[in-house]
Amino acid sequence: MTLEQYHATLHALLGGQEAPLIDGQRHILSRCPRCQCTWVQRGPSQDLHLSQDDLAAWATRLHADLAHLPARTCRPCQIRALGGEFALDEYIDASSGAITGYGASWEQALPAEHFLVIGVLADWLARQDTIPVPSVVTSPALARTVLLTLMELSAPQVQPLPSLMRALLTGSTPAGAHAPGTEGWTWNGGIGSIACPALGGSLCVLLTQAGPPRAPFSRADALARWRQITRHALHVGLG
Repeated sequence: MTLEQYHATLHALLGGQEAPLIDGQRHILSRCPRCQCTWVQRGPSQDLHLSQDDLAAWATRLHADLAHLPARTCRPCQIRALGGEFALDEYIDASSGAITGYGASWEQALPAEHFLVIGVLADWLARQDTIPVPSVVTSPALARTVLLTLMELSAPQVQPLPSLMRALLTGSTPAGAHAPGTEGWTWNGGIGSIACPALGGSLCVLLTQAGPPRAPFSRADALARWRQITRHALHVGLG
């Protein structure tokens, strides 16, 4: 896929939208296939109660075709189906349009739980001058295959999270996602690698779990819990 083909695919998938970054946050107008509500993503937030005037204004601002909005499950429907919110991102090579990996996050309020797992091609990541910015998933089938590959990662393949990476993650993604009772939480986790035939190379994998600063952390337990979450999300068909 060329970069032009990727942008054409994304444009069609989003009903004409460009999914722009506004104040550093991605904005997308969507329709939930479960409850049929129309909602707008604003970075990590969702506006679910939109008036007709709101809809018209967002459609104009985002160049969205209201008759062909992307089908994306809203947060309340995810919580009803899964008990939390499972979100997927896609990483793209800006020069070629090639898919280079995927990221997934899990947020649960009761009991509070927050995971972030990213797997991207190691050789591509090594060539990046800045932290890659995720985009919208354009290939759900490939995303599923990569998630299944990430589930095969074992604890011995994961090394402790470097302090610099922990600091970068803390600065960009609040541990606990501001859920009640997560004040002061920090990120724990590790970094590893695994072969991914679907993407044609070895993935650099980041596995992180948020928790209280002095709480015990086990990479093996975190991996086991992440496999359970991913298996359930893939079975339900959300993300």
